[in-house]
Amino acid sequence: MEYLYLAIIFGIIWVLMIWPSDFIREDKKYFRKYLYAHRGLHDMSKDIPENSIKAFRAAVDAGYGMELDVQFSKDRQVVVFHDDDLNRVCGLDKKVNELTYDELKELPLNGTDERIPLFTDVLAAVNGATPIVVELKNCRNHDDLVKDTNAILIRYKGRYCVESFNPLIVRKYAKTNPMILRGLLMCNHIKEKTLKPVTAFLIQEMLLNFLTRPQFIACDYNSLGIWGVNIVRFLFRPVMATWTIRDQEQFDKIKDFDIIIFEHFLPDPNQERDEAVLRKQIRAERKK
Repeated sequence: MEYLYLAIIFGIIWVLMIWPSDFIREDKKYFRKYLYAHRGLHDMSKDIPENSIKAFRAAVDAGYGMELDVQFSKDRQVVVFHDDDLNRVCGLDKKVNELTYDELKELPLNGTDERIPLFTDVLAAVNGATPIVVELKNCRNHDDLVKDTNAILIRYKGRYCVESFNPLIVRKYAKTNPMILRGLLMCNHIKEKTLKPVTAFLIQEMLLNFLTRPQFIACDYNSLGIWGVNIVRFLFRPVMATWTIRDQEQFDKIKDFDIIIFEHFLPDPNQERDEAVLRKQIRAERKK
């Protein structure tokens, strides 16, 4: 009998640890109306590089929402750029936070006329036309990044949600602006060895949710089998996002997700996203 009591107590503690924060139902309904272009609708065959003003305008013109990445320049300007360093996109062996924005804006993106944009310039270009998923990149001064990003976003007229791989950023955003939909980005940290094993296990299995308070889980498509993610999804039905979907076959497997971030193919932006209709379609496909 003692073992039964211990198991019950353990089970209650475990459920409380993985319990995510509640979300606003209207947020879920709104964000699932759109599909989201990863780093904008970039296409180098048309000289449209990722995370560029051109890519975000192309997403708007096509009727898509968009995902983008923000981080600090050396002079603490919030810029839109994915990588920590400038090698891959700009061909320069420097980190983004080692250069001021005046220096960064001189660097061409993938050899095009496009430049690294300020976050404020991107928001001005989108102008609320479609929703934005904002990833806050991990950095030493992440509290300041949350503070400055939020200060920019609260003046923005359009709809947006925020996400990060860093649980401390998600927690900080929950305290800074609790009414904004916030999510924890998830991949297989143990397999990819991105973190120390114990930290990777705690985050990956959602055991820090009681501290981080995410309202949605954004899981790498290749890591959707993570046990903790699926348990949280089954028990609590949070807003679910996945990235990066690269063909129709992958899309068909996850079309019941709320936020779908795609790249290198063009799903129909007007396809039916009603939850009840999707559930019927998925059940019908499973019976085949």
